[in-house]
Amino acid sequence: MSMTARPPVLPDAADDHVIYPSNVKMPQGEKHHDICLNILLFLQVMYGDDETMHAGGDIFCYYIKGNPRKSFAPDAFVIRGIDKKPRKVFKLWEEPLDFRFALEVWSDSNTELEKRQKFALYQDTVRALEYAELDEDTGKLTGYRLNEDGLYEEITPESNGRMNFNELDAELCYEGDLLRLYRNGEKIPTLAEALYKK
Repeated sequence: MSMTARPPVLPDAADDHVIYPSNVKMPQGEKHHDICLNILLFLQVMYGDDETMHAGGDIFCYYIKGNPRKSFAPDAFVIRGIDKKPRKVFKLWEEPLDFRFALEVWSDSNTELEKRQKFALYQDTVRALEYAELDEDTGKLTGYRLNEDGLYEEITPESNGRMNFNELDAELCYEGDLLRLYRNGEKIPTLAEALYKK
């Protein structure tokens, strides 16, 4: 059953002259890039005809006015209720966001503290209805879903190893160094697979 997201908790600060950067991020390796690019393309194709859903990724989301250090940038996300026009950044006090799904891809450069802090942010402040973490080095995928108490519960994988994400109406799994989506038991092809399918 789909839950109705509560509005994020957004502390305010009176400062209208703060710069909110759109392009300050640490570079990632090619594997990380390929994983994120493919899942982003999957999501954009899935929701391409749905004007109520915005799929994107790798964009800064600022959640406290006046404090540009308070930000997060999901590797992929699905937001309900906003148009599809490209943004440089999101400012949550100007445009409250209903995150249905968010993904973070971790590497060995990410600390356990960073992972715990991001988990708490998505659960308590962003309130993404479903959250997925992928360790790109081990291939371990972990999924969470907000329960009625507003806390994340881990999603149990199916017997085939896939994980059902209700908000995507799809199953997600890690195969062949990529995150793959399945709908109705059918694997959604990558762009290369679709182009070269015989």
